[in-house]
Amino acid sequence: MDSEILAFLGEHSYMEEHLDHKPSLPCFPQELTDLVIDCLHGDLTALRACPGPTVLTHYVREMRISDSLFRTADRKADWVNKQVPALMSSLTTLENVLMQDVRYVEWGVRPLFHTVTKLAVNRIEFKTPIDLTRFLGHFPSLTTLLIENLTVVERRADPTKRGPRPPLDTLRIASGNAQEFLLNWFLYQPPEMLRLKNLAYTVERWRVAAPLVSLQALGRSVKDLTIIYAYESPHYLLKNDPLLSHLTSIQTLTFDLATGYGTFYGAPSIPYLLRSVVAGSVASLRFRFSLDNRHPALDECLEQVGRIRLPELGRQIDILETLADLAEVTVEIRSNEWFRFVQVGSRDQWVALEMEQRRLTNRATHRPRPKSTEGGAESDAEGQKSDSEWGRVARQRVEADYDKTKDTWRKAQATVERALPSLLHQNLLKVLPIEYESPASSPTQTRRANVVFPREFDIASHLIADYQDIDIYG
Repeated sequence: MDSEILAFLGEHSYMEEHLDHKPSLPCFPQELTDLVIDCLHGDLTALRACPGPTVLTHYVREMRISDSLFRTADRKADWVNKQVPALMSSLTTLENVLMQDVRYVEWGVRPLFHTVTKLAVNRIEFKTPIDLTRFLGHFPSLTTLLIENLTVVERRADPTKRGPRPPLDTLRIASGNAQEFLLNWFLYQPPEMLRLKNLAYTVERWRVAAPLVSLQALGRSVKDLTIIYAYESPHYLLKNDPLLSHLTSIQTLTFDLATGYGTFYGAPSIPYLLRSVVAGSVASLRFRFSLDNRHPALDECLEQVGRIRLPELGRQIDILETLADLAEVTVEIRSNEWFRFVQVGSRDQWVALEMEQRRLTNRATHRPRPKSTEGGAESDAEGQKSDSEWGRVARQRVEADYDKTKDTWRKAQATVERALPSLLHQNLLKVLPIEYESPASSPTQTRRANVVFPREFDIASHLIADYQDIDIYG
């Protein structure tokens, strides 16, 4: 029912915008209209007679915005600059916004997204840092900001410029060239306003240019820190981490997108950064390893796990006083096959799911055989025999895949446990597989004729709740 309502809203909005002769409707006080709509929740027939913008205010909790022509040369987000502000005048219950593939947003200075608390951006571009701060100024209630692939063309700007900063408690910068400016700009605010609890940033060459009192306030507020290795070989990127020496209250420390070659050698390696930790309150330590190739054979995955220099890491964890109160150490290895094995569990369930998937694929790629008028019974018998043979061979392959996945994961798990014996004996060690994030889907036209939007991307997938949403594609 809710999906039908949303589909109707898009069509209704399109008709209101494009029809030359709009039907005349009696005018009622807005308060009365709102009360009527409140009573009509779930009644699709009655809602069809309600003004579209008024209905939108009662249903939309999430908006996803994408420009399908983002990669076109000199493309500007003109439709984003015009249509989004017009739409926001009707959306008073919006909570989550996801923006993807948008360039050069210009919405003026008056905030648009007063009620939004969560924002995720992916492949978004601004001309200058000032344009970026103006964009963030449209989200005065923002508490969660997730960034991936954010680009600022002209990066020189003064981060001390006065102006409101969003009241963030979660900030994640996974990649992009604006990290230094964004962090310094955010830190230039009264120390009592810094309430950031969850922080994630990327290993790169950058420096802190913020008041000491702000850094001290940040150090007291951050409890969960994630350091992301977005580059496979970051040796030249970092001489010393500019924030770790100020973060005195870390409880959970995570190293993400780590690889064997890129993170265990040189100045920015994990052992080097662990020695820079000054917080004595770290209770949870997590390592998320990414293999060198996203889709290697399972034997190659196992070989790469064996090359990670975990024994040296384990010895360092044992002797560091700042890690003396650890309650758990989690080693996570990215592999879709190993993750699926752990999630599915039993052999029978694995085989059933995989066989059903193969049947669907086989049905989609092979046309059904036409019935023969001569010798029909004999032809059908041959077809059934062929299907039976296909099923037998496919099942054997699926069972072999399960056995291979199970065997290699058990060996990978044992490899990590042997490399970290002290943590294992103290019952602190957990070894888990996790899946690779799937790439963002490209926008596709929906049946809401004049509005188009992208599917959610992985960096913000955890923001998606059971809310009604609206998608906007250009």
